[in-house]
Amino acid sequence: MKKMYFALLMLGLVLASCGASPEGRADDLCDCFKDAGIDFDGIKSERDLDELQRKIKKLSSKKEKEAKECVFEVMEGVQSDVKDMDDDEIAEYMRDFAKAGIDTECAVEAMEDLPYDDMKDLLDEMVDGMEDEIEKD
Repeated sequence: MKKMYFALLMLGLVLASCGASPEGRADDLCDCFKDAGIDFDGIKSERDLDELQRKIKKLSSKKEKEAKECVFEVMEGVQSDVKDMDDDEIAEYMRDFAKAGIDTECAVEAMEDLPYDDMKDLLDEMVDGMEDEIEKD
């Protein structure tokens, strides 16, 4: 019985590491970018996304082809994952995929350098405005 549990655990680890889950697929997608040499350091605003595009365009033909093939494989995996799912299951899978994408090393790198002072100021304005509206009622 212990051997059976161990075998099931190993199978689960293999499947998870191969990207058979939304989280695994998101990590695999991030790995495609990292393996191609694309980093997300220094993104401080939406204007820096242009720099990211320049990095992608500067890839050698070989690296670009490898990255495209990698992304293609990941998306084929997602396609396979959702193939037999109903709409509710696909919606849950895609929500999990999106959430996992935010938790990838790529997104973490990209978000580290963002200036959050503007966001805090905007949030303060929104809260103050909502408070004023509530007090009027």
